[in-house]
Amino acid sequence: MTLLVAGCLPDPDVWVASGHGLAPGEARTLPGWYRFTEGPAATAEGDVYFSDLAAKEVYRWDAAEDRVALVRTGEATNGLAVGPDGSLYACEPYKGRVVRIDPRGETEVWASGYDNRPFNSCNDLWVDPAGGIYVTDPKYSAGARPQAKERVYYVRPDRTVVPALESLTRPNGVVGSPDGARVYVVDDGAAKTWVFERAEDGSLSQGRILAEFGADGLALDRAGNLYVVGETVRAFSPTGEKVAEVDTPFRPTNLTFGGAEGDQLIITGKWVVHRLAWPVRAP
Repeated sequence: MTLLVAGCLPDPDVWVASGHGLAPGEARTLPGWYRFTEGPAATAEGDVYFSDLAAKEVYRWDAAEDRVALVRTGEATNGLAVGPDGSLYACEPYKGRVVRIDPRGETEVWASGYDNRPFNSCNDLWVDPAGGIYVTDPKYSAGARPQAKERVYYVRPDRTVVPALESLTRPNGVVGSPDGARVYVVDDGAAKTWVFERAEDGSLSQGRILAEFGADGLALDRAGNLYVVGETVRAFSPTGEKVAEVDTPFRPTNLTFGGAEGDQLIITGKWVVHRLAWPVRAP
């Protein structure tokens, strides 16, 4: 399996392997074969949860053992995020809600929608340092639209839901900086990626276009580069310069950093999940 990597990140010859079984620049797939992988989210230990939307399953990859275990089955799940306390949050797009999943796979509805109606098709989410959650809510499927607009919502720590953005055409991927100062959102409807300043109350302002590219998931590294999923994976510097690109055998859907050292780029895409040794680590 080959992934094509290009860009001006550090030379692969100086990459340092860290016990994850990958040579510098090497890529492998996680164990298993799936139907439509999405929503990777890393734990503090470097393990990675991911969803199989079509199979209605959620899995956890054990980075130390390179082993995948089923965590939950029976409900279509898209975006995932791990909160500061280790809780796993998940978007259930067909039910239009966000749930919290405990270690036994039991779920609790965390946000059932907005204004007494379910979300359109909640897609991705990011948990901020205060425990609030940003949720993107596009509408891809046919049929009734519960919400009049395709918004980004903010679920406050007290679980009150308020609109955070209404100006994007079709918001999809979302991620924030570790300090919570900035929030990045992909507008799939316009093929652009935006960055916003975040206030303590969760409101977003001073938006600007970081890249004229984007369709799906996002991830940040410790250097502040933003990784954006479209037909390929592209990395952009904080000023918007493209600094790397990864071309996968299958169209990618989302990504995160994983592994014990945070030095593996985990990319979901259709039937497989890729892991690629990477020169820049997780935040």
